[in-house]
Amino acid sequence: MAKDPFSRNHNQVSETKANVIRRVSFDIGSATTKMVVADVDIQKNRIISVVLKDTRLAGYKNNLQRPGSDGTISDAMLSQGIQALQALKAAAQALNPEPSEFCAVATAAFRTAKNGLDIAQALEKHTNIPIKIINQAEEARLGFQGAVAKTGVDAQYALVWDVGGGSMQMANLDSHKKLEIYESNFAFIPFTQMVIKTIQHKEPDPHGSPNPLTEKEAQEAIDLAYEHAAQLPDFIKHKIMSLPPWSLVLVQSIMLLYRLIWQNPSR
Repeated sequence: MAKDPFSRNHNQVSETKANVIRRVSFDIGSATTKMVVADVDIQKNRIISVVLKDTRLAGYKNNLQRPGSDGTISDAMLSQGIQALQALKAAAQALNPEPSEFCAVATAAFRTAKNGLDIAQALEKHTNIPIKIINQAEEARLGFQGAVAKTGVDAQYALVWDVGGGSMQMANLDSHKKLEIYESNFAFIPFTQMVIKTIQHKEPDPHGSPNPLTEKEAQEAIDLAYEHAAQLPDFIKHKIMSLPPWSLVLVQSIMLLYRLIWQNPSR
C-alpha cells in the first residue's frame, strides 16, 4: 500500500498557478464510493474551488452480509468496486486541466471484512489510486475538520455527525479544544435491517428496503432511533444542550473528502 496519501503524475501540467494543483479524493464507503475533485492552493493549504462531485453505488457492506457469507468481500463485489472507481477516475481525468493527484480512503466494510486489506490492495492495483483503510477515529477527525473548513463554522460550536453505510461518528471540541469522538455501528444499513427485522418482522435482505412503511411502522422506526439516541455518551448530550441557538449541528457524509483533498500530502 502506498505511504503517500496522494499519487502525483509530475508529467501532467494541471496547475493554473504555480501553487495551485488539481486533486481528487475518494471515500470508499460501505454502500457508495464518493469522489470530489478540487483545485487546491498548496501554499495556503485550502480549497480554491470544487470542480466535480460524483458518486457510484458499491455495496461492500451488503456483500459482507450475503447469504452464506464467510466474512469476506467477494470477487464479484471486488469487480464492481473496481468498475466504480475506474468510472469515477475517468470522469475526473476527462477534465481540463487533468488532475495531478489522487488518493482514497476506505472505511467500515473494509475494517470489518476478513480480506479488507487484500481487497483494498486489489482496488489500488487495478486503479492506480493509493488507498488507505482508516479507523473510526481518523474518519471522525477528517470529517470534523472537513466540515468546519467547508462551512466556516466556528469549530468550538460544531458538532459533526457522520452517518455512513456501516458506521457513524460524532465529533466535537471539548473545553480544552481537544477533539472528542463517539463511535458507533448504528448506521444506515444496520438501522435499515433493524427496522425490517424488529418492526416489520421480516428476514433482512442485504439488498432489501423497508419501504413503503406504514404510518405505524414509521412511528416505530422513529421511536427506535430515539431509543438509540438516549444511549449517547454524556459529552455528546452536554454539547447538544450547550450549543447556542444560532449554532449549527452538522450532519454530513462527504466532509472527510474536503479535509483529505486539501491536506498537505507531506504531513
